[in-house]
Amino acid sequence: MLKRNIVHIIGLFFLSLPFQVSFITFDPNLSPRFFFLSVFLFFLSLCIPLDKLSFKKSFNYQVCILFFCFLLTSFISIFYSINSVDSFYYFFKDFLFFILFLKIVFIINLERKNILILFRYLLVQNFLIGIITLISFFIKTPFTIENEFSLILGHENLLSAFFMLHLPISLFVLIKDNIFWKLIAFFSLLTSFIIIYFIFTRSVFLSLIISLFFVLITCFIKRFKSVKNFFFSNNISYAIKSIGFFLLVISSVFIFHNNVEKKYIKTDINTIDKSGSFYERFELWHNSIDLIKNESFISGVGIGSWKLVFPKYSKNTWRVMKGDVQFQRPHNDFILMFCELGIVGFLFYSLLFSFIIKNILIKIYSSRDNILYYLILFGVFSYIIFALNSFPRERFFHNVILVLFFAISTSNKNIFLNKNLKNYRKWLILLIMFFSIFYSFTRFKGEIYAKNAFYSMKNNNWIQVIENVNKINLNFYNINPVSAPIHWMNGVAHLNLNNWDEAIQSFILAEKNHPNNSKLLNDIASFYYLKEDYYQAIFYYEKSLNLAPLDNQTILNLTSCYHNIGNLKEAFVSLKNYIEIDNNYIYYYNSIIRSVADYINLKIKIPIFREKVNSLIKEESFFQRFRAYNDISKKDIIESFVFFVTHDLRNDEIINSIEEKNLTKKVLYELEN
Repeated sequence: MLKRNIVHIIGLFFLSLPFQVSFITFDPNLSPRFFFLSVFLFFLSLCIPLDKLSFKKSFNYQVCILFFCFLLTSFISIFYSINSVDSFYYFFKDFLFFILFLKIVFIINLERKNILILFRYLLVQNFLIGIITLISFFIKTPFTIENEFSLILGHENLLSAFFMLHLPISLFVLIKDNIFWKLIAFFSLLTSFIIIYFIFTRSVFLSLIISLFFVLITCFIKRFKSVKNFFFSNNISYAIKSIGFFLLVISSVFIFHNNVEKKYIKTDINTIDKSGSFYERFELWHNSIDLIKNESFISGVGIGSWKLVFPKYSKNTWRVMKGDVQFQRPHNDFILMFCELGIVGFLFYSLLFSFIIKNILIKIYSSRDNILYYLILFGVFSYIIFALNSFPRERFFHNVILVLFFAISTSNKNIFLNKNLKNYRKWLILLIMFFSIFYSFTRFKGEIYAKNAFYSMKNNNWIQVIENVNKINLNFYNINPVSAPIHWMNGVAHLNLNNWDEAIQSFILAEKNHPNNSKLLNDIASFYYLKEDYYQAIFYYEKSLNLAPLDNQTILNLTSCYHNIGNLKEAFVSLKNYIEIDNNYIYYYNSIIRSVADYINLKIKIPIFREKVNSLIKEESFFQRFRAYNDISKKDIIESFVFFVTHDLRNDEIINSIEEKNLTKKVLYELEN
């Protein structure tokens, strides 16, 4: 009885997963779904003992070995990653997907019709989310937020990819099921295409076109047996119709592409700000390759550590240079795997997809009723192409669909053997899954308190910040989804309460968890600035500017440090890097000029020169005139100031040109000595 109903339990899990949303965590999707998946799979493991499965003498053997080797590589990388607490999250997530894969294989091998049952649940899910999304175009719902179509998938591009991955499922039900399910499948497909059209994610359209192309090529080879037969077969009309269909799809995309792009995509070829463009994405890929070359080609930087190491290699990206953003992923899951797990993990990850495609092709060429495998091939290719341009690996539901495709492509009725797993292996797996439940629940609670602390910090409620941080188990959750260490918030709160010792301890721990966060380094520097330890402050401000060289606030802070220690030349060099003319800039600039004037008056005893300096400082137009002169002269500020004063004396006809040169030389000589 349980075996008969277990497929419906898994189906209900599929149906409910996208609706596992929490509005009290930073990311409304990741933490609640991680906990939900952990609990569900532990329960499922008790219902379906793992000793029911063995994979010898089947396609699954190769796939499972690759999957296991990938998991092992991921686990080993935890021990050399920067933040092992956060790395465990990524390992557990992959481990849970592996267990889910085994369970779905078991269900499919009980009865092949279970595939259709699972597809029905996914079809209902797709239809419901489609309706919610269409409504959200016009009306704000509990699952929508401003500027986003839906909270269910977290991002409009991922939402579009969600409907793309459902296309094979809806098409299969439309072709193979009864009239009732055909109608649901038809409307589900209709809503999917409407949403994909209106969101117009270019990576999704690219995935659809390339996947369709590969499936048609596979179909041609299957039908004509060879390329030669394809061109010389009497049934050439079939090929013409197929090619015509493919060209029609492509042309349709490009016909409305321009209209949609004008509406949704803003471009400006004259600006150096390429944020949100393909240019920025190519920069991410290029800089990630630099990370691979310079960090560890063989083993990578550790699972989940790309976001912690990458800031060192993103200094030529505009938004990073200004300190406006810290990227969380390279928008290419395969490059991400290479960066984090090195060539070894990358090969296991890539070979896993290769063997899955191999299994699908074998099933296509060895069976008559192969429409299911054509559609699964389309789905897997769509995921791969999308993963080359985005980050579906981060999101739970995209991976659940992929695991289902994997299970269908590798399932085989001959996988059941009487040989059981050894007891210690069964208990080890259950123990890992139980710990995953504890870990996911602790992270879920930690993210709730972290979000509360964040909003308390915005309201300057520093005591409340500390109370919320103290409720977090930092052994299991020490960095939020946007790579801000929890200790950082604690340090800022203690700093504002003048708890100096607690503040610096928190800042040191935060730096250990994320050593390449420019904003964190700026705050540590500010701590030393307030303590009047200007040299240590300069050290951290320069570290921050090494990661974000155009962060205006950090530049101003560094300028102030140099000014306070009397290093006026470095202060001015620092200020020259400030890119926005605003009140802060003018204040610091004028302050440095006054300091230069005071410095020169102390060093120079020539009456005519000193009198001119004192009179210029009192003029309202002086500072603006000097800024313009200095920009042209390209000298350091002190030398430029001397030339400006002597030149002004000549313009006032107090001295002639020869006297100007002599006075300039004399003043510079006295300053140098």
